[in-house]
Amino acid sequence: MTLAALHLEGMVDHAAAFFRAGGVVMWPLLGVAFVLWLSLALQAFDLLTLRLPPPQHPRCLELSALRLRFAWRRREAVITTLVAVAPLLGLVGTVDGMITTFDGISTMSFYAQGGGIAGGISQALTTTQMGLGIALPGLLASRALRRWAERKEHALQAMLTHAEASP
Repeated sequence: MTLAALHLEGMVDHAAAFFRAGGVVMWPLLGVAFVLWLSLALQAFDLLTLRLPPPQHPRCLELSALRLRFAWRRREAVITTLVAVAPLLGLVGTVDGMITTFDGISTMSFYAQGGGIAGGISQALTTTQMGLGIALPGLLASRALRRWAERKEHALQAMLTHAEASP
């Protein structure tokens, strides 16, 4: 086995252990992450494929501006909601982990097979980290795409204003 394969295998094992430590809440978090990044990728694709029409046709410029606004708003609500939901799901995992911790304290199972206190604390921290790890990059990517859309819309508005002012 090559060094690269061993390294990849170690990364996969580490990721699986991280996922198991988070408990049942990690599955919804994984789903949120998938849908969020798919929506962001589709949003970027829409912005990338929007072509600016020639400035001589004001009606085409108006239609392009409408298309740009529609393309952005179509997924904006989904992206914003998922960015807000990710840390809340992480918080649900935190609460679940703390319940496990307090159950471990009440039964004096500090290092039980199911995790006990250490397992509960690990779950609480892991799900919080995962929720924030999804939300923060998603928020930054969403803001970057929004600025890109606004720049394109301003360019269209400037072209439209120029086209309408020209005889």
